[in-house]
Amino acid sequence: MALTLPGTAFACRCATDTIATGYERAFAVVVGSVESVRPIEPVGVGSGSMATVNVSTAWKHAMPASLQVSSQTTCAYEWEAGRSYVLAIFQDAGRWSTSMCLGNHALPADAAVGWLRRHGHTEAVEAE
Repeated sequence: MALTLPGTAFACRCATDTIATGYERAFAVVVGSVESVRPIEPVGVGSGSMATVNVSTAWKHAMPASLQVSSQTTCAYEWEAGRSYVLAIFQDAGRWSTSMCLGNHALPADAAVGWLRRHGHTEAVEAE
C-alpha cells in the first residue's frame, strides 16, 4: 500500500530528453511562439497548463498555424507567453500535448534546430 501526504512532490523521471528522441516518438515537431498560457486542472499527480502556439515551422506532419497544446503531470513542460520554442507534440483524441521528456527547447536552440534541418522531414504549416 502506498501513502502520499498532501503537498508531497513527485519528480519527473525522463528516460531521455533529446530532440532526436522527441522527433522519433512524437506525432510532429514544431517551432512556434507561445501567444498565451493558462493553468489547467491537474490530472492525477502534478499540475499543468495550456498554451496557444503560433507555428512557424513543422516536421513530420503538416500542422495548423495555431495550436492549443497542453502539458500536464509531474513532467509538464513550462513555457512562457512571448517566447518561442521547439516542441515535440502528440495528438490524442484531437488534442495536442507535450512534456518535458521530449527534448523541447526554448529558442535559440541551434543544436535542436540544426538536428531537425539535417534529419527531419519538413512539412507545411497550414493557414486556418
